[in-house]
Amino acid sequence: MQIPIAARPTLSRDLDRSLVKVESDKGRLRLRFTYGGTRHYIAVGLPDSRVNRIGAQQKSTQIELDIASGNFDETLKKHKPPKLPLKNARQPP
Repeated sequence: MQIPIAARPTLSRDLDRSLVKVESDKGRLRLRFTYGGTRHYIAVGLPDSRVNRIGAQQKSTQIELDIASGNFDETLKKHKPPKLPLKNARQPP
């Protein structure tokens, strides 16, 4: 059975029509999108700059591809930047 063209998810290079938006919040980049009726935000972990926006756009394209292929990780672990250890945090013995 063919899916009507209007119902197919699109992977547009046009930023206004993309499924995952790159935006700046207080000078830091984040990704915003809706999946399964839930709005998601992912902090990219980088300041807003031209070079960092390119990297954020690549990450948004990867999320769009994962959604389109049915491989989207709803825990968002795959797409979030790794957490850095705190300087003063206690190390377990």
